[in-house]
Amino acid sequence: MEYVTKYTPSLLKSIPRNEQRQSLGITEDGLPFTGLDIWNAFEFSWLNAKGRPEVGMAQFQVPVKSANLIESKSLKLYLRFLMPKVGGASMPEFNFRHLMPLSLSDLA
Repeated sequence: MEYVTKYTPSLLKSIPRNEQRQSLGITEDGLPFTGLDIWNAFEFSWLNAKGRPEVGMAQFQVPVKSANLIESKSLKLYLRFLMPKVGGASMPEFNFRHLMPLSLSDLA
């Protein structure tokens, strides 16, 4: 793998759930479970408009009914290089709702 030094949407990888579910005889219409896959980014950081570091926690929730889940190492790499793209706002101004559409479009 090439060493990445900037925001690269292709870092974010999805894993199809279908193959494993089929091997277990589980169909999309008959899931024997409910809930979410929860990914926590405990040290979510960026630089504010003055160039000072900010830190917070981000949580990504992926419904179990979704076709894919997120590969964990790719999420870590993606978040690391996402910061320059979404930086420049302090925590009260930073709207994490903007992050999910960006992430979902990068998964496509």
